[in-house]
Amino acid sequence: MMPGKDGWKSARRAERLARRIGRQYLTGLGSEVQGAVLGDLVAMWLAGHTSLVALDEEERRELEAARRELFEIWAETMWQLVSINENIMRERYGLPPVIQKEAS
Repeated sequence: MMPGKDGWKSARRAERLARRIGRQYLTGLGSEVQGAVLGDLVAMWLAGHTSLVALDEEERRELEAARRELFEIWAETMWQLVSINENIMRERYGLPPVIQKEAS
């Protein structure tokens, strides 16, 4: 299913912001620091999906399950973007694109 008009607008905005953050703050820091920064950002995003009132044990389990599901959706989306970004980087350096095999 293709995103609607607002979905494409959000995707373009996210792409521009990611490029700006990458260029201004992450370039040259090394993969360990980059990974730590990105991991912390994702953790803050997930922590933001919370209740600001006290939760009982059942509500806490539901919150954790919702966060896990949200993370899995995010991780699958991120994984799909890896090959797209790899080909963008290869093109930048004059290399041929990597042909992606379809999932079997």
